[in-house]
Amino acid sequence: MARARSVAVVIGLVLISLLVIGGAAIWTGVHNVAPRTSLSDLVELIHPGAGGDALRVKLERDRRINLLLMARGGAGSDNPYFTDSMLVLSVQPRSRQAVLVSLPRFLLVQIPALTSGDVTGKLYTAFDIGAKVDDAGLRPTWKTATGAGDLAAATVSDATGLSIDGWIAIDIGGFRTIVDALGGIEVQVPAPLDDPRYPMDETNRRIHIHFDSGKQVMSGERALEYSRSRLSTSEADRSARQELVLLGILQRLRSLQAGPGDLAVLSALQGRLLTSLRPGDAQPLARLLGSISLGGIHRVTVDANNFVNDVTVAGGSELALPRDPTFGALKHFLALALPDQRLLDARVPVIVSDGSNAFKLPAGQTPASIEVHLLSDLGWNAMVGPDHRAMTVAQTQLLVGTTGPALASGQWMADYFGALVAGPPAAGTGVQVILGSDYTRRVFPTP
Repeated sequence: MARARSVAVVIGLVLISLLVIGGAAIWTGVHNVAPRTSLSDLVELIHPGAGGDALRVKLERDRRINLLLMARGGAGSDNPYFTDSMLVLSVQPRSRQAVLVSLPRFLLVQIPALTSGDVTGKLYTAFDIGAKVDDAGLRPTWKTATGAGDLAAATVSDATGLSIDGWIAIDIGGFRTIVDALGGIEVQVPAPLDDPRYPMDETNRRIHIHFDSGKQVMSGERALEYSRSRLSTSEADRSARQELVLLGILQRLRSLQAGPGDLAVLSALQGRLLTSLRPGDAQPLARLLGSISLGGIHRVTVDANNFVNDVTVAGGSELALPRDPTFGALKHFLALALPDQRLLDARVPVIVSDGSNAFKLPAGQTPASIEVHLLSDLGWNAMVGPDHRAMTVAQTQLLVGTTGPALASGQWMADYFGALVAGPPAAGTGVQVILGSDYTRRVFPTP
């Protein structure tokens, strides 16, 4: 899963880079990829600072930026507009902190699609609903060139409480054309890959493909084969290979200069990439994201290990149901998902214990174990403490050490858990949290 999320970040970097390169060159191609582009955006690329778009202002004022990254089936897929991957990349501009949140595609949400009201459906169908511009019941707001992605972004915003500043949607099947338009890419293959039954086309014809380890120069077809092969390796390995291909694309893009060659790149993107970003947005975003190390991005997956329950309903359909039906617990967590880096660097021990049985969770899960995992994902030095459920704690207790770092970390934990500091811990200089029924009933309510 971590590999898949890394791929999504690289996708975002690649596509923003493409938008910047093309933005200074060819109006028609850019407008097809980024329909919100105006002539003033191209002036802004040539003379930065001439405009005053909202996203640039947020960057300058160090306000959190949230980008929605989506990968859809595309041409040849049974459901070309279903977004199988939906991730939110949140960045704090000045500190260069970032967190990537993966949302479950089967999450049951309210989609604000119709003039008559919301549609209850799975998260990954929102883009598809917005793409049906001929639907008489679709709100006029979504009947635009970016309406499908705008509806998906609005749905994600409603479920997460995050304001989405821009979105990018890519057709995965378009990688082959993009690589060929770039003149091929270099990929460092870490281990040999041999697939004797690679599906060549929709006729189920199979071919034998093989890749030696070491540096390879790949055409679009070879890059697609390398990234899509399923039979000889695991899904995790497949995600890692896709990341290598995307890194190769990004490296090739960085070597390009704006000019006539952009026409081929933009042509390759037509129908395969759509974004709400304008070139004036993409340029500062490219600089910001380019300064962030992929390894330094914290990663959180919203799944059955924390905020949702996976269920199978009549007919075999899968759903991810929020444990807190109001989505309040998820929204609260995401609102605090970028703690001050100085707090994280202090590495103050945070010990979380269960103090109540007022919850119903799958076997092997307790509120403390879930919270420790989530806090660790954000970069905290968190660990599960002794079980205090025999105490039947009603009000969550927060015990904070007296050192400066502990006090600062304790204040963040007080905001996060909604608890008051009761005093210092019995031993140590860290932070101790004992979860009471007030917290467990709010975050993990029993059905």
